Amino acid sequence: MRKKAMIFFLMLIITAAALVPMTQTACAEDNLLVVSIPIRGEIEPGLVRVVERGLRQAEQAGADLVLIEIGTPGGRVDAALAIKDLIVAARVPVKAFVPDRAWSAGALIALSAEEIFMAPGSSLGAAETVPATPKVLSAWRGEMESVAERQGRDPLIAAAMVDQEVEIEGLVAAGEILTLTASQALEVGYAEYLVGNRAEVLAELGLTQARVEEVEPTWMERVARAVTSPSIAPIFLIIGFLGLGMELYMPGWGVAGFVGIASLALYFGGHMLAGLAGWEALLSFMLGVVLLFVEAFVTPGIGIAGISGMVLVFAGVYFTTGDPVQALRTIMISFFGAIAAIGLMLRYGGDSKAWSRLILADNLNRESGYTSTSEKAHLVGKTGTAATMLRPAGIADIEDDRLDVVSEGGFIPAGKKVRVVKVEGSRIIVRKWEEENMEV
Repeated sequence: MRKKAMIFFLMLIITAAALVPMTQTACAEDNLLVVSIPIRGEIEPGLVRVVERGLRQAEQAGADLVLIEIGTPGGRVDAALAIKDLIVAARVPVKAFVPDRAWSAGALIALSAEEIFMAPGSSLGAAETVPATPKVLSAWRGEMESVAERQGRDPLIAAAMVDQEVEIEGLVAAGEILTLTASQALEVGYAEYLVGNRAEVLAELGLTQARVEEVEPTWMERVARAVTSPSIAPIFLIIGFLGLGMELYMPGWGVAGFVGIASLALYFGGHMLAGLAGWEALLSFMLGVVLLFVEAFVTPGIGIAGISGMVLVFAGVYFTTGDPVQALRTIMISFFGAIAAIGLMLRYGGDSKAWSRLILADNLNRESGYTSTSEKAHLVGKTGTAATMLRPAGIADIEDDRLDVVSEGGFIPAGKKVRVVKVEGSRIIVRKWEEENMEV
């Protein structure tokens, strides 16, 4: 009897020992966590903050895997390098899934991952830089080769994605940039699996029961991504310059000025939210604009104020890009874009209803019911000298008085003779005296 009891007791112990690992495995499987970070659209500095937050979230939650899902035609090199550094330094295993394409800057991000999963019909490569100067090309090729070698991939294939001079027999000819199809990537070891979707990725990794948390950009990060995009950022500056420029043609402070200030606030605020700039960028830019206005209306000509203003405007944009070439390109596009827009509005928008809502179209004269606290009607027909350049507003000396005047049409250089042709309320409208004299 005692022998049977001992045998029964030993059987209970063995059964319990067998059940404990099963229970632990089931619990562990239930606690598996995968953090998915989507990289969609253009790669810009605002995206860096999203990836950084996602990786930090994965580390803090003790995630088993971070899955970077890439679908991009490329973007800024500096942003791609920052994301690559974050992935390489991550404490959680990072793998990449390419459902459609990982081109240019997206190729570097994909190569940074430990393993690459590609969907049939997807592609990887086409990573030539713009501009492809020898210095930039060499640095970018070195980054691609080093990250490929780090993850155990052939660095020559990575070089062929960047440099047209690299030739690989049977894969890419000289004079071409390499872009791998999914099947080619699998064949040369640049992809570990061909899968159709995220679920198949997790199945290949044995994580079908894992909980998936997808990192969604916050509204602040969405704003930052929008305004730091290389194709969108200059538009905010164009609107800013346009709004401030239109204020030169309007009495007082109107809608154009508010729109201009709001656009500049979005541009610099977005870069500050993305962590790309501080208050020094905004303050430098605004001080530069103020100095340019001083140069235009107080001390005409190209002097210290004008030169200092241009330098500060450039510095403000440079602080947001970190690249002098990119900063100069952004300023040139924005400035000349605003000038062209103002020219088109003045040329074709003068009679439109939309234009009339933005500017003061009514005559501020006695017939319209307006009066002036300082009567200037007696000045009509009087001549004087432009004390500052009229663009079209400025200052003129008339009958020993220094008065605010507005040119009837076009710019009038300082020192030129002018004649008062009309007074509308407090507005004194002048014309170049030579033109008036020729009409008499």
